[in-house]
Amino acid sequence: MKVLESRMPILILSYQNCELYCCHLDGYKANTVALYERLKEIESILTSKPFHSKFRIWFNLDDNILTKSTMKAIAESIRLFDKHIYKIVFIGLRGIARWKFDHILKQTFGNKTITKAYFSDAELAKGWLL
Repeated sequence: MKVLESRMPILILSYQNCELYCCHLDGYKANTVALYERLKEIESILTSKPFHSKFRIWFNLDDNILTKSTMKAIAESIRLFDKHIYKIVFIGLRGIARWKFDHILKQTFGNKTITKAYFSDAELAKGWLL
């Protein structure tokens, strides 16, 4: 199965004097092995940043078949660097997948709240992250 992916796991986009960390997990369809490998790359980059850094992050999850286990893996991965999160956006989650993912995030983070939003359009997501 051919995977359409970005060459870089994270692109840092300068937008209105802010840095947006664009994490690309899109285009994996049902190829969970490749998705997990990319997720590990993203984890290693974001957890290696200085502890005081706060990120405006977007996760593009478009064009994937996300199962409960892949959603849990993504949530657990985010939990590893949640102290670095200022705001986080998820792009491409619609309908029941969005509801399930939100439920898994709540289970993973417990009482801790993260400022998050869901969008289908990257331009709207960029504006919200400011």
